[in-house]
Amino acid sequence: IPSDTYANVDGTENSIYEFYRLGGTADAVKAAEAATGVKMDYYLKLNDESFYTLVDIFGGVDFNIPYNLVYTNPDTGEETIFSEGEMYLDSRLLRKVITYPQYNSGEEYRAKMTGVAVNDLINRNVSQGFSSHIDDYFSIVINSQIETNFTAYDYEEQSKAIKYIADNDENICR
Repeated sequence: IPSDTYANVDGTENSIYEFYRLGGTADAVKAAEAATGVKMDYYLKLNDESFYTLVDIFGGVDFNIPYNLVYTNPDTGEETIFSEGEMYLDSRLLRKVITYPQYNSGEEYRAKMTGVAVNDLINRNVSQGFSSHIDDYFSIVINSQIETNFTAYDYEEQSKAIKYIADNDENICR
């Protein structure tokens, strides 16, 4: 969902980003639910390090950079420089691509790029044997620096279904 999507929550209209900035993850979830009409049972908020951990579990992704991406973050000085074309993105490079703030078509396009990247990351890297490690992966991610309402109890309740899908569907992410 693009962060500049507007929602009305309890009489307040704002972008999802502003709901997050002013009220945190819980308010952003309410805004996303209001904007989409979809109840979101679980959320997962990653910082840079937990994002790297999660992406590294999947092993990176081959991705088509749509055009040259050049940006210097004015706050951190971090540079993003990519040439147009297909390239392998490890966790650090993927973060730069999905957080690039100047896509020609704006925030909606950035959100679509993120969706494509995450979809490909998961579908291209989940193979036979992946499910035998899911318990370990869950422990690694849940113990990293994340914010979530998905608990160990939730995982225990749903792990058999997660493993079944990982073993039996070649495109687990749609």
